[in-house]
Amino acid sequence: MKIAAIATSVLLLTFNATYAQDIISNLISHWPFTNVSNSTPDVYGGNDLALVNLTSTNLVPGKRGNCLRFNGLDQCLELTHSSDSETTGLPIFSTNGYTVSFWVNGPPGQYNKTIFAEGKTGQTGPLFNLATKKYQPFLDVFLRDDTGRILIKNIPSVSNVLDNSWHYIAWCDLNGACALYVDGQLDSAKFNYTFDASITLDYTSVGALYRDPQANFFQGSIEELAIWSRVLSQSEVRSVMTNGIPLTLQGAHLRGHEKR
Repeated sequence: MKIAAIATSVLLLTFNATYAQDIISNLISHWPFTNVSNSTPDVYGGNDLALVNLTSTNLVPGKRGNCLRFNGLDQCLELTHSSDSETTGLPIFSTNGYTVSFWVNGPPGQYNKTIFAEGKTGQTGPLFNLATKKYQPFLDVFLRDDTGRILIKNIPSVSNVLDNSWHYIAWCDLNGACALYVDGQLDSAKFNYTFDASITLDYTSVGALYRDPQANFFQGSIEELAIWSRVLSQSEVRSVMTNGIPLTLQGAHLRGHEKR
C-alpha cells in the first residue's frame, strides 16, 4: 500500500510539473491582482501596471484570492511601452498569435466600458479593445488599424459575461483566426478578420482606455489577468481556468531575469 501511495504521489508530481512547464510556455505577463503598492506587480514578466486612483482598499475577495474592484468612474491600470514587443513582450497584439485571459465580474448595463485594451498614445486610431457591449451582458471585441480601418467592429459574445457573477474569459487571435472562450466553452460568435495592415500599439490598459484624460471606465472586478504570445488550446484554457497559473516556476523565471 505504501509503495502504491508513493508511486501515485510521484505520478501526480510529474503531471503537475509538466503542466506548469507547458502552461507558462510563451507566457508574457501575469497579474494576479492579489496585492498592490505603487503598482500592481506582473509576477512573471516584470510589466507592472501603474495604479490610477486605485489603492489597497480596492483589493477585495475574488474568485480564488484577491481581485481588484474598479468603481467605473476614475480607476484603471496602465502602462506605456515600446511598440516593439521584442523589448517587454508588449504589446501582446500580434499576427504571430496571442492569448489574453482573465476572470471578470461586473453588472450588465454598461456602455462600451473597457476591460482590457492596447492602443497608441496621443492617437485614437489603432486600438485593440475588449469591453462591455451597449447595455447588454456581453463582451464586445473591437480592432482598428493605423489607418482608422475597423477590422473587428464591436462584435459581441453570444455568452453572458457581465451578469454580476464570475466568468473566465480567454481571447485568442492567430493572424485573424479568432476564438473566444467563456468559462472554458467556445463562444459561437464569429470574430475572424483579414489582417492586411499595420497596427502600432504602445500602451496597455485595464479598466479604461488610456487617453488624455482616461475614458470608458469599467465597473466591476478583475482577477488573474494573463497574456501569452501564442494561442492557447481549449484544453489549456480549461486547465488555467481550473488550476490557475503556477507561481513557483514564475518565481524561477524572475530570478533568472535578475541574474541577467
